[in-house]
Amino acid sequence: MLLYTGPRVEGIQETGDDGETSFVEVGCQDYGLALATTPGWVWEEGRGKSFYDGIIMTPGDERSFTFNVQRRAFEMHIRVEDQFGGAVPEALLELYTSGGPVTQARTDAEGSLLLEDVPCGQDYGIRIFPPEGYSVPEGRGTSYFDGIIPEADESVLITFVLTRL
Repeated sequence: MLLYTGPRVEGIQETGDDGETSFVEVGCQDYGLALATTPGWVWEEGRGKSFYDGIIMTPGDERSFTFNVQRRAFEMHIRVEDQFGGAVPEALLELYTSGGPVTQARTDAEGSLLLEDVPCGQDYGIRIFPPEGYSVPEGRGTSYFDGIIPEADESVLITFVLTRL
C-alpha cells in the first residue's frame, strides 16, 4: 500500500495476515492511497478500485478504505528421473526469481515434487542440485529452467533428467 502526496511517496506499508494496514501520524494535507504491484494479486484499475485520491486529512481524522483484490497462483509439478526413466528421490530443487531463492524442497520417493499456490506475476526459475550418485550437465534446460511466467490456475510440468554415476 502506498500513501502519497502529489508525486511524492510518503509511506509504504504491507498488509498483515488480516489484510489490513495503518498509516499513523500523517500530517494534515491532501493524500492519495494506492495499491502497489504485488506478485500473486490482481485488481481492477481505477479510482476507488486501485487508488483513492483527494483524501484531505485534518486533526483527529481516522479513515478506512477498502480494496478488492484477488489471489492468482499456479502449481508446479517437478519430476526428476535418471537416464533410464527411473525416479530420483531426494534431489534438491530450488525455486527462484531475480530477487533470489523463493523456496527449496526435495523430491519424494517417486522423484516428484509439487509446489502449490505459487504467486503469479513473476518470472520464475527452478534449478536442481543432484543427490549423491547422480550428475547433470550445467545449463539451461538441463540443470535449470528459467523464464517460467505462468498464468493463474495453470499447472506447469518440469522434468529433469540426471545421469546415474
